[in-house]
Amino acid sequence: MVAIVGKVVIAIVIALIVRWGWKVLNWTWLKPKKLEKWLREQGYQGNPYRLLIGDIKDLATMMTEAKPKHIQISHDIFSHCLPFDHHIITKYGKKSFTWFGPIPRIYVTDPELIKKILSTPDDFQKPHPEPIRDSIIGGLLVTEGQKWIKHRKIINPAFHLENIKVSANTNLPYF
Repeated sequence: MVAIVGKVVIAIVIALIVRWGWKVLNWTWLKPKKLEKWLREQGYQGNPYRLLIGDIKDLATMMTEAKPKHIQISHDIFSHCLPFDHHIITKYGKKSFTWFGPIPRIYVTDPELIKKILSTPDDFQKPHPEPIRDSIIGGLLVTEGQKWIKHRKIINPAFHLENIKVSANTNLPYF
């Protein structure tokens, strides 16, 4: 009887280890490769997936190199503040992606596609990897559905062209 219980326990432990191993394999390799294939089929370009680290190492290197450089306020600050993003968009174009570990990050710089994304919030879901961070940040960055539509309607009048012109004229003397 003890031998049978021991074999059952061993079988359960082996099954749990295999299941955990499959989840890890799926999270670290299978799912990212599937997403990469899907993104490329959609016309997106980017670096190939690298196990676990993705493009984080390249990002850190470029940020470290850009920090000590000083630039004039009138210069192009995008390449200085976000050197990795600038590099990816320059290298791969308006529809590109990078890897943050096993999670792809998509760059959308085409104005028409941005307009489509912002006008159909239910078609483009936002990822929610960290619910605690989402509750702290809040706002348009993390809300979806009807709540997103309500928040957008509230702030939308502030970004009409006439309001921006008035704001620019008011703030211009300070620069």
